[in-house]
Amino acid sequence: MINTNNPIRAAVIGLGQIGSRFDEESGRKVIWSHVGAYLGLTQEFELCGASDFDSNNILAFKSRCPNVPVYSNVSELIKNERPDVISICTPTTTHFEIFQEIRALSNSYIPKVIWCEKPLATTLDDAKTMVSDCEKLDIKLIVSYNRRWLPIWKKAMYKMENNLIGDINTIRISMPNRLFSIGSHAVDLANFLGGPIEKVTSLNIPKLYEENEPAKAVLLLFKSGVVGSIEVTGFKENLVVEAEVYGSAGRLKINEVSNEIIHELFEESDTYKGYKILKNHSTEIISNNNNFSVFIEIAKEIMTMMNNENFKCTCDGFQAMATQEILKEIAN
Repeated sequence: MINTNNPIRAAVIGLGQIGSRFDEESGRKVIWSHVGAYLGLTQEFELCGASDFDSNNILAFKSRCPNVPVYSNVSELIKNERPDVISICTPTTTHFEIFQEIRALSNSYIPKVIWCEKPLATTLDDAKTMVSDCEKLDIKLIVSYNRRWLPIWKKAMYKMENNLIGDINTIRISMPNRLFSIGSHAVDLANFLGGPIEKVTSLNIPKLYEENEPAKAVLLLFKSGVVGSIEVTGFKENLVVEAEVYGSAGRLKINEVSNEIIHELFEESDTYKGYKILKNHSTEIISNNNNFSVFIEIAKEIMTMMNNENFKCTCDGFQAMATQEILKEIAN
C-alpha cells in the first residue's frame, strides 16, 4: 500500500502512438494514450519520467510535457525516478527485453505496477516468464486488452450472462487483418465473451497478409461447448469491429464502430408453420462508448490495485497469457 497523500509516480517507456501521440489526432474525442491518462488524473498521478530514442517522439512529448525528463536508457530512468508504475508502450518485440531491464534492478528497486500494452510478448515462453516473475517480485501486471473495459462489450456480456438470448450456441468475431496487431484483440474478445478456449483450427488467408503479419480465419471450440469463429473482414483501413452471438432464444449483434447492440428474439413465424424466426426486440445505442477513455479507466484501476491487495483488475497477466496461448496455436 502506498501513501495516498502523495501522487503515484508513473513513467512511460515508449512515446509513440499508444504511449502519447494518439492524443494528437484531432478526431479523437477522448484520451487514448498512457501519457494522456496520467496527465488526465493529475491529482492522483505524477508523470515523473519517460524513455524513447526517436527524436520526433521526444520532441512531441517535450512540447506536451516540457518539465518531464526523457531518458534514452530504461535502467537510468528507473534508478533516477523510482516510479511506482511503469508503462510499457513500445513495439511488442521489445516488451520482454524491457521487462528484463526492470527485473535486473529488482535487488535495489521494484515498481508496484507494470501496465503493458498487448500482446504481452512476442513468444508464449516470454509471456509466461513475465507473468511468473511479476508474481515472484510482487509486481501487479495489467495488460491493455481494451475491449474488456468498453461499455458496449460489458453490456453485451451482461445480456449473455443474464440469459437474455438463452443458452449460448455460437459466437462470431469480425475484425480486419494482421493476426498480432488486430487479431490479438479478436482472440481476447473471444476469450472474454466465450470463456476458456479448448480447441483451435485456423486457415491462412494469404491475400490479406499485411505489414509482415499473417491473416487467419479461425474456428474455436470453447470449454463450455460453445463454438466460435474469428472472421477476417479485409485490410486494416476498412474498420470493422463486430460480434454476433446466437443463443437458444435469440441473437445479439454488437457493432463497436456504430456503438449499437441489436437484440433479437425467436418468435413464431406467420409464414413458416412450425418454425420460429428472429424479430427485433430492441436496438440500443451505447451512447457513452465514444466518450469513454479506456486509458483513464485503466489508470483508475491501477490506483485501486495499489491500495487494495485483493483487487482483481479487468485484464491481468494470466488473462493476457491465455490469449497469447491461443495466438500461438493460430500462428502455427
